[in-house]
Amino acid sequence: MREATAADKATPPPSSSPDGRNQAAQWKHAVAGGMAGLASVLFLHPLDVVKTRLQVQDGMPRSELPAYRGMVDAVRSAVRTEGWRALYSGLTPALVGSATSWGIYFFAYNRAKQQNKAWLGVDELNPQMTLLSAAQAGSLVCVITNPLWVLKTRLQLQRGGTSAKCAE
Repeated sequence: MREATAADKATPPPSSSPDGRNQAAQWKHAVAGGMAGLASVLFLHPLDVVKTRLQVQDGMPRSELPAYRGMVDAVRSAVRTEGWRALYSGLTPALVGSATSWGIYFFAYNRAKQQNKAWLGVDELNPQMTLLSAAQAGSLVCVITNPLWVLKTRLQLQRGGTSAKCAE
């Protein structure tokens, strides 16, 4: 029987991470992040729609869009002219994007921490390496989900079946 080398000890079995957790635990983080993203979008999406419309009106000619005097006026105006559904415009890409973003983020963050621990040969990461792990995961999420956020914003700005054109 051969004696274990330092490389053998540093390499975790394929089904577990360096700190002994199995792959299922990493997927639990991904699922929990995705579910949290879904819940937050369902409750807060109307505020996101109003925020997006208020931000866009600053760069638009007054004749193309209604001029809102604030958040309450934007909600009242949208509900009066377009109905309650206007506050949930762009909901599908927001749900898909948020669940995808948070799911990928938590999974990638845990994987990045795992890989950085193995690379450094340590049991715990220092704050700088933890921050690097978070940046790696965040960068991946931005690249993957950016098209969904563009679609969500375009849908939030539609009024009566037409899209608002941004001033150029």
